[in-house]
Amino acid sequence: MAPLNDEERAVREWAALVLAYVGSASASDVEPAVPKLLELLSDEHGSVRKNASLALLAAGAQSTLPALRDPKDDQDPAVRRVVLSVLGER
Repeated sequence: MAPLNDEERAVREWAALVLAYVGSASASDVEPAVPKLLELLSDEHGSVRKNASLALLAAGAQSTLPALRDPKDDQDPAVRRVVLSVLGER
């Protein structure tokens, strides 16, 4: 999970996106990354927060839903749209 800790925004962004795709196929493969993905929900870059949200949602980690239920406070509209859409709260 080293890419999730990378200093470069693009590396963290793409690593989270890859986990979103993996999680939709095999949630158990993403479980070890859940703690770091939860941290990335507070990343300074909206694209990283958005992809971390997608990865957590794709993995179906029920314990993470409370962290995802309050996207309305996110300053990035893309993050709000993605999380609300996936949670069915358009």
